[in-house]
Amino acid sequence: MEKTEKELKLEREIENLRSLLPLASPEQAATLNEEIRKKVWLLEKAGTALTFISDTETEEVRDEKRKYGAVRHRGKSYLPHQKAGYVILPNSLIRSALFASSDEPVEHKRDSDGYVPIGSRKDITLRLKGSMLNWYDRKVFSCCLTHYAGDLPLPSESSDEGWHETTFYKFAQALKVSYGASTHTAIRNSIVRLSGAELCLQTTSGRNCTVPHLIEIDIIDDYKVSRLKPRGRDKLRFRVCDPVAELFGVNSWTAIPKEALAYKGFPSWLAAYLASNDELITLPLAHLQKISGATADMDDFKDHIKRALNKLSQPKVHDRIRILQPYKLDTKAEKLHMQKAVVTPKKSTEEISS
Repeated sequence: MEKTEKELKLEREIENLRSLLPLASPEQAATLNEEIRKKVWLLEKAGTALTFISDTETEEVRDEKRKYGAVRHRGKSYLPHQKAGYVILPNSLIRSALFASSDEPVEHKRDSDGYVPIGSRKDITLRLKGSMLNWYDRKVFSCCLTHYAGDLPLPSESSDEGWHETTFYKFAQALKVSYGASTHTAIRNSIVRLSGAELCLQTTSGRNCTVPHLIEIDIIDDYKVSRLKPRGRDKLRFRVCDPVAELFGVNSWTAIPKEALAYKGFPSWLAAYLASNDELITLPLAHLQKISGATADMDDFKDHIKRALNKLSQPKVHDRIRILQPYKLDTKAEKLHMQKAVVTPKKSTEEISS
């Protein structure tokens, strides 16, 4: 991860202070160590999107701050709070083609470091190393994140903490899908893809963020290794480590109704996108095709849009993702105009870049 000028300046100041320690008196050393401690804390804070909370603050203060984003408290990272019936996801991933709407996303040419560019907003550059991901992987990733909805912090990658053990049957239950051999295989393949996914995110504001793994896994009973048929009682372990918290900075995430993840393909992608946006939305079709990871040509893509709009405008759809009629698919101007049933709570100060 490329360091900012602020981080480099703090590193130089810390090094200069440490160089004075050998010749300092006990009183001077105490003062120098206190200055070093403060600057190390500032250095940690400078390269992160997390809200840093003083070690002396209470859990109540930490929980209050978690309403707005991920926090760092007493050396531990915590995701934002998750309400019942909702999952949380970073806006940078919701409004991109990382979790593509197609079952088999098209892979663009990789750079010299092995990263492939991901269609996203103009103010964000998103690159992926590993297998391409789709809408089903978002569903599985969201399910893994719910394990940290309470007071459980994200573990450090260097530790052996934070593992959650479950069975494939229970994982399918958490996904709200029926367990069977095909579901078992789909879950297994998805967590393997997610564990191999390394993200690199850069913003026009200068923030850089690298996530080495979206999740880490340990498939204890792997039928593909043991050559046995999949069983619901087969065990797996997973954990989500603290670099993921960097994606959940203040006002840069959205609580999505779980109903949005029950859809498949483009309707699933569009529902999550709607949840993360304000009341009125206008999108150029070419941009929508890019950031949704759609693989169909434009004519077929327009048909996908029409079907999704019809599905998401039904009265029983959750208000946070329901589209009001009439919506307009302007084929002449090549734009889509939509209005949501309710306004998304104004957590985010981000502009919706097209």
